[in-house]
Amino acid sequence: MQDVTRKQTKFVGFLSEMIRLYPEWCYASTDLLNKYKRDKETQAYLAFLEVLIENDKTAELLLTKIGLWNDLQSKVRNRSIVRQLQNTITGEEFGGSHRRKSFKGKFGQALFAYAKQSKRYGGPLSLLTKDYEETRNRLRHIPTFGDLAKFDYLERLCLIGLVNPPLRYFKTGGGPRGGIEMIFGSSNGLVKKGNSLLQLLKTKTDDDRAIFALETFLCQMQKRKVRRLFSRYLSCRLNVQELIDGYIRKFCSPTQISPLCPR
Repeated sequence: MQDVTRKQTKFVGFLSEMIRLYPEWCYASTDLLNKYKRDKETQAYLAFLEVLIENDKTAELLLTKIGLWNDLQSKVRNRSIVRQLQNTITGEEFGGSHRRKSFKGKFGQALFAYAKQSKRYGGPLSLLTKDYEETRNRLRHIPTFGDLAKFDYLERLCLIGLVNPPLRYFKTGGGPRGGIEMIFGSSNGLVKKGNSLLQLLKTKTDDDRAIFALETFLCQMQKRKVRRLFSRYLSCRLNVQELIDGYIRKFCSPTQISPLCPR
């Protein structure tokens, strides 16, 4: 038990330092959304496109090809629009570490379902509430948009202030099991263990958004390229600065630090 408590404390100490020193490595980028910060409706709609496509360049391009929300909602009357929406993604870049390339074939269906749901509530902004769980529940039944996509979408909305961060830990489907096992020795009771880490981290940082950094690193620490670094740190063979330096070196070139959170 003492060993588990020590590992929790060390992991939370590392997280709080990363949040303080390198927040861009802890959270999703909101650079694209901030270009539209005077138009909250577009921000909410564009954040969905960002996560659905997992390519910022393509997401912004589709704002031109499909149009802003008012253009889209005028077209979404019946399912005949699905093929037209699907055609807009043909030949464009799609997918990454969180979105499989195979999801591209259901892009039109997913965007149609999102548009219908948004229209039901009065638009993308009205689809949202400040309550994380209520907003999450409103995103059900969108093809290919599972727990991980919902988490990624809601993270962006929380970071720009449209939704409040959740008060409890959620299993996102993003793969935190290995990280939990490194800290606790077992992933049984994953959500409960995630919550214990979250409460420690919130106490340390006084920032509810820290839940997104927690999920980022629980998933990252099980990757082969950095797993050994975390193992050495948790067993007191590296100090926190050595872990931070080693982690950053694994995800950047010798001459330039990536400005994006490596997920």
